[in-house]
Amino acid sequence: METIPLNNSTLSRYLKPHSKKYRIETVNRFCYEKGRNPVMIKVSGNVEYEQQLAADAVYTAIGWSDIKGETDQPAMEQQLQQMLSLAAINRRLVFKRNRNGEVLEMANREEVLADWHYWVQHELAKTFTSTREQQKFVQAYQYDLNNLEQVLRNNFQYSLLLPEFLGFNEVKTPGNCTRPYIQHSRLLEEQLYEYAWHTDILNDEASEFHIKLNATLLNFDEVARQKLEQVYSKTRHNSIDNFDFNLSVKYIFKKYDGSITAAKLCFDERIHEHLHYQIRMTLEKV
Repeated sequence: METIPLNNSTLSRYLKPHSKKYRIETVNRFCYEKGRNPVMIKVSGNVEYEQQLAADAVYTAIGWSDIKGETDQPAMEQQLQQMLSLAAINRRLVFKRNRNGEVLEMANREEVLADWHYWVQHELAKTFTSTREQQKFVQAYQYDLNNLEQVLRNNFQYSLLLPEFLGFNEVKTPGNCTRPYIQHSRLLEEQLYEYAWHTDILNDEASEFHIKLNATLLNFDEVARQKLEQVYSKTRHNSIDNFDFNLSVKYIFKKYDGSITAAKLCFDERIHEHLHYQIRMTLEKV
């Protein structure tokens, strides 16, 4: 089995076709007001991960099964069930990626569309009870289908499963920075964060690579000007110094085939002490 050298860089030159099984767990904790404990929602699922190499591309298939969830707040149960139903729309996605791991296109778009039409016919009315909710969701999802590659690329789960830094050099340089990502704020309506990953730690060990990446917020000035100053102007005891956007990810890669052994993503968005959101996502082999 031949390994394709990709830009003669660390991870990429070790890539081989492989098939792995993982368990991914996402824990969301958020606080919206003073005097209330943070709300917790946890979702987990099995991932079948298959990677094939072509002369000029990497094809990665991701299949989902056994998706489960729980929350510590009965009031969030309906929202949790909606999340689980939406997670079941597309059980298998195939991505065509370039030699750096960057997503180029969805390789099984017809299958994705067929899954969507089936879900609309059989599950939509069970998930959203009102006609208005159904219409609003269908309109939003149809829009996402037209921009599917970017929508999924900006999803934290797929960002974790589809690393786009395979062409990074061993030495930390200004060039070791991904294309920008977009993330919707969990706390500020209509606010978008634009960020990019850059290497923080890259350790080359005997049989593994240990890599940590941090995200740099690219549009902080815009965020501060348009949203944060408005928010803080309404409070006495908080200022823009209370704001925090912190996003990092750690990976362990196996040298034998360039596969992911384990990964962890940490996200924190904080406006002030009583308005904050946290995500902890872990990926482990099973």
